Amino acid sequence: PRSAPAAAEVQNVEVCDVMYLSNVSESPQDAHARFRDHFDGPALDLADRLAVAAERVAAEGVVGGGFQCAELVDALSPLLSQRPENAPLRRALIDHARNLLDRHMRRRVVSDLADWADARGRRLHLYGRGWESIPRFAPYARGVVEPGAEMARVWKSATVCIHAGLNSALHQRVLDGVSAGAFFLIQE
Repeated sequence: PRSAPAAAEVQNVEVCDVMYLSNVSESPQDAHARFRDHFDGPALDLADRLAVAAERVAAEGVVGGGFQCAELVDALSPLLSQRPENAPLRRALIDHARNLLDRHMRRRVVSDLADWADARGRRLHLYGRGWESIPRFAPYARGVVEPGAEMARVWKSATVCIHAGLNSALHQRVLDGVSAGAFFLIQE
């Protein structure tokens, strides 16, 4: 394991055991409520069924960077993939599935991290927008970090940085963090 950075290197950033940096703190339910505003009739019914299916899939723990959201949407309505006129709706639902599953995955990872920190007396820091407004995560919220030197200091202040989301390990933040000298565990 890497030693903690020197205090002069960190500058106004507290050292922690584990950190997670993401501006995606919105819940899956809030994301779905926003999405619903754009649909009505059968499309709205499909969107609601998709939200239920996404929650079920997320609870099963089979979601990762390579998850095929198109298959989830097509299982709900095979006609979407068979009719060209449905292509825009199908694409919107696939994007929404990805959005919902990403938020479920992030929430699960951050919740597990908070449970771990509480049980072991460890220091968890959450950086990004909105974490302070979620009661379960507010004690760990550390605010927004600007890209560049400030973000590099935050990455270096943590023994372990977490990357979790419905995207690959080749995410720009991971590459920037590794370049800054951070050690990452990746949930993909």
